[in-house]
Amino acid sequence: MTVEPTIVLVHGAWGSPEMWDHVIEALPPGVEIVVADLPTCSRPGASLQDDAAHVRDLVGDRRAILVGHSYGGAVITEAGGQCSGVEHLVYVAAVMPDVGESMFDWLSKRPGVEMPMVFADDGTCTLDLETVGVPYDEVTMARLRAVRLRPFAIGAVMEPLATAAWSTVRSSYVVASEDTLIHPETQREMAARAGVIAEVAAEHQVILSHPERVADAIVQAMRP
Repeated sequence: MTVEPTIVLVHGAWGSPEMWDHVIEALPPGVEIVVADLPTCSRPGASLQDDAAHVRDLVGDRRAILVGHSYGGAVITEAGGQCSGVEHLVYVAAVMPDVGESMFDWLSKRPGVEMPMVFADDGTCTLDLETVGVPYDEVTMARLRAVRLRPFAIGAVMEPLATAAWSTVRSSYVVASEDTLIHPETQREMAARAGVIAEVAAEHQVILSHPERVADAIVQAMRP
């Protein structure tokens, strides 16, 4: 019997592992799932390289599919090229940088809505969802409020990548066509680097609003 690859889910900036709960519920039973808990969302001064090392440790010697949302796309791009068992990368409304590029480089190409950020002296920032309107529907907003949003070491979005795993590993991209954080045209531009592209009429938090569509993309990536 062929053992299916492990699914490694990587959240974005300010996120937490439970942001993937709805996607996990939508995945087929019996699939091995590992969820990252990024150092940049739990430790001031942590870097993109720390996040990539964390994901590499989770993968170990497994066969794996890496799934990244938003900033998590930069993490799987950096981590995946140094894990021999990684078979596919799935980008979900995510950045997909090349070597020498950063998340900020792509965000700044077509700026989106201004995020309600509060900066701290330790180099982290937090999101203040209560004082600034966020463009999500009621269900997505309720799900977003139900998970932990944590301080994020914001310098990580400025870090250029040393590795571009998508250049050697099969990849897919799920474009959120109504995204106001990472512009849909920017997503499509990055997605041209992927082998398979799908679009969902959704805002940036597509893993909360359309978890079944995200799960479908992961299942598709599991096929040879």
